[in-house]
Amino acid sequence: MNAVIRSSTRGLKFAMDWGLDTAELSREPDSVDEYAEVIGESRATAFRDQQAFRQAFPTEESPMRLIRRKEEFIPEVPFSLLS
Repeated sequence: MNAVIRSSTRGLKFAMDWGLDTAELSREPDSVDEYAEVIGESRATAFRDQQAFRQAFPTEESPMRLIRRKEEFIPEVPFSLLS
């Protein structure tokens, strides 16, 4: 069970970092190699993260659909809850 949670967390991290790369580049990264370069990770780590993403979200080809539709998955937190 813990391995599944770690892998899913790693997959979500990949999706979030992919979104950050997209924002920095003003476009989606062309490859996992470009993603690794922009985010500052080794190529091997980037591919492990991508593999974790694919295991957590087997029907998704890229994290972009999740990123674009984040409001459906992550509701806005009212500022009053943060203080």
